[in-house]
Amino acid sequence: MYADATGKLTTDAETKAETTADPLKALDEAISSIDKFRSSLGAVQNRLDSRSHQPEQHTTNLSEAQSRIQDADYATEVSNMSKAQIIQQAGNSVLAKANQVPQQVLSLLQG
Repeated sequence: MYADATGKLTTDAETKAETTADPLKALDEAISSIDKFRSSLGAVQNRLDSRSHQPEQHTTNLSEAQSRIQDADYATEVSNMSKAQIIQQAGNSVLAKANQVPQQVLSLLQG
């Protein structure tokens, strides 16, 4: 195994290359370099894959939120509205009675 001037490995003995002192070490270094490149490429691929799924996740989240808003429990909401109306009517009744007391006192004093 030979290494040419650029450091590339070759088995061609006729090129202007030097014989490597330890061909297995050179091969291990080349494999290590390829492994580093592949891991870097895999990380980039994972990031791109993750980014490609984000719009799908956002769409799902928005659909779920819209569904929760639109699918309000009708019976519960009608019950809450009736309760609020009863409380409002009771408050109006108490206010009307409270307004009658000064009128009654005034009529007794005039009386």
